[in-house]
Amino acid sequence: MDHDAAEIQRHIEDAYGYPLPRLREYTRTHPETPPSLTALLTIHGDLELAERAVDFHLDRLRGFVEPGRPLGGFDTSHILDCAQRLAQAHATRKAHVAAATVLLGPRVATATTPGTPHPAPRASSTRTR
Repeated sequence: MDHDAAEIQRHIEDAYGYPLPRLREYTRTHPETPPSLTALLTIHGDLELAERAVDFHLDRLRGFVEPGRPLGGFDTSHILDCAQRLAQAHATRKAHVAAATVLLGPRVATATTPGTPHPAPRASSTRTR
């Protein structure tokens, strides 16, 4: 199943029981944040960037091939370049979705089954160093 950044965000929030901005703030202020949460937030940010790149290159490609637009001598190389960049952005997006799906486990594999919220780790009141 193909997911987008909004769905992945919802699954992250369901898994940790807090909205994404609060989880991001938590990871910035607590160095002992679980690596899986840090990885999920990084992947989600990169996924959003990849989705914007897909949208940008798709719009640009559509602009080159819109009906009634004459094709000039350099347009073919621009169209090819745009198509390649679109394919790269799409592959990047798919890789980030796959990574997030693995980290989130069965919560993403079955989109109809809501995940059990787990609270974010609490900071200890004593310092370990």
